[in-house]
Amino acid sequence: MKIKVKSVSAVFKKQNVLDNCFFVVQSGESVGLVAPNGTGKTTLLKAMVGLEKTKKGKIQIDETIDLYQNRERFLHEVFFILSNEILYENLTVLDHLEMLKELWHSSASIDEASQFFKIHSFHKKKVKQLSLGMKQQLILTMYLVSEAPILLFD
Repeated sequence: MKIKVKSVSAVFKKQNVLDNCFFVVQSGESVGLVAPNGTGKTTLLKAMVGLEKTKKGKIQIDETIDLYQNRERFLHEVFFILSNEILYENLTVLDHLEMLKELWHSSASIDEASQFFKIHSFHKKKVKQLSLGMKQQLILTMYLVSEAPILLFD
């Protein structure tokens, strides 16, 4: 599975931040965006999941699933993490995992994903009781439970 960004241009606060951006990430590759603050990294990631509008260009998975033409199918293939603010402070770790499993119609084992990231010991804790590292472990466990083949995080 590959994700392709082709000729994408975007504006943020009336300023061009992406101009004819093009790249392909193949299955199994890990890519990091490294650039100074304010250069469009977050705008690009948001554009890649339809949270920011683009002026032009295409974003596709395997050249057959287009973000704009088949949004629901596209988004089922991508797990996007903008920050740990996606977590609900008054829900437990296990509540998050069970809710995500149901929403994504996943067949993944919460127990196996929890073992992988070693979060069993705080399954019953509410998010507001977790350290930043624990929240990050939870988010990564949520990704495993989603069974999405593509992970994007800012």
